Amino acid sequence: MYWRGDGVQQDNNMAIRWFSRGVELNDPNSLIGLGLMLLKGDGIEKDVDKGFRYLKKAADLENSDAQTHMGLFLLKKRDYAAATKYFSQAVQKGHILAMYHLAEMYRSGVGGEQNCEMASLLFKIVTEKGLEWIDPLFTEAYRSLANGNPDLALLLYVMAAEKGFEVAQSNVAWMIDSAQIYNSSVHPNLNQLALINWNRAANQGVVEARLKMGDYYFYGIGVPVNFEKAASYYQIAADEKSSMALWNLAWMHENGFGVAKDYHLSKRFYERVLEKLPEAWLPVTLSLFKLKTRNFYEFARSLLISEAPPRPLSATPAKPQPPVKVESDTGQNAIKEDEFPQLSDPAEEDDDWDWNQLKRPTRKKQGWFRQIFADDSDEETTESFIILGLCLIVGYLVYMRQLRFGNPRFWNPNQRNNLNNNENNPANNNIPGNN
Repeated sequence: MYWRGDGVQQDNNMAIRWFSRGVELNDPNSLIGLGLMLLKGDGIEKDVDKGFRYLKKAADLENSDAQTHMGLFLLKKRDYAAATKYFSQAVQKGHILAMYHLAEMYRSGVGGEQNCEMASLLFKIVTEKGLEWIDPLFTEAYRSLANGNPDLALLLYVMAAEKGFEVAQSNVAWMIDSAQIYNSSVHPNLNQLALINWNRAANQGVVEARLKMGDYYFYGIGVPVNFEKAASYYQIAADEKSSMALWNLAWMHENGFGVAKDYHLSKRFYERVLEKLPEAWLPVTLSLFKLKTRNFYEFARSLLISEAPPRPLSATPAKPQPPVKVESDTGQNAIKEDEFPQLSDPAEEDDDWDWNQLKRPTRKKQGWFRQIFADDSDEETTESFIILGLCLIVGYLVYMRQLRFGNPRFWNPNQRNNLNNNENNPANNNIPGNN
């Protein structure tokens, strides 16, 4: 505010003072402000090297504005490779100015080969960001939704989505996904319409849309359940640093849904969630504890039934399997006919099979304990009973501790005397259980 004179009298000295305080706290915006003042010599002695270091430090903190300024600075220095790197990092965060400059570099072939396809894609996104507030379809759709007419709002957003506006595509899918509308004449199957638009938005680089694609295939919303395809979408979103996608992959590897059951990969994904989102410390810690408990249980079970024990979680993890290839699709063909397999009629099956040939497999007679642990179908039930038993033990210990230290009947004579003294002296609050 002091640097630009926004709402106050312009004062470079005050601006430097406040920017310096922010730099001490490692604030990226303060690093950018003071760095630009040093680069320009605006109210302070010009120091290009120091200003560059401040900008680089802010860029390393994943600040898109700092990454864009670094790209512009390096572009003037004709360091095109480094400029492209910083512009690309800012583009991944949706920075419009970085998109424009990177598009110009692709269009003119500065620093590399000319790439008109990538340039046109980036120019399209930049243009849409300005037109989405000028196009009357957006204004009318928003007004209709605010006035309680979701049918008209959905129709208008669909019209804008057909023009290729990513925001409209996301809005169409969001309205259906958040139950803003249940029935509409716009499309016979609203869930499929939402999936189509999530797919289109995902193909324009929206990570949340890619995550939603995985959810739809995982839960079978609008399409048959397909855990393998859900895992492939989650993998793409995880590669784009989505913490929720990392969590989903960790759970799928833990339980073997759509991917190989691998506790080591599951542990790796849970740890990556914590690196990306430190606020998720509690759920990640609980999940890792559960994962280690399951690994120990399977190790003990393998010893009892003479199976090969699983590798401990501290061992070298297995090499990740490549995800199922997902072909990008930007149109109606995102929902393909082969994704809706027709179930065959049992009456039309071949009746020449001799069902008497099938014999129930016999299992070698074992002790009751081995039979329980050898039954794979009861594995989840057994784990649940073990976890429930541990919870009961912990609850019992907490109860006994509270009973021991909170009930005067279990106190020693000195504690009882203190209790009598406390009745005569209310200021004494050192008796256990009286605080």
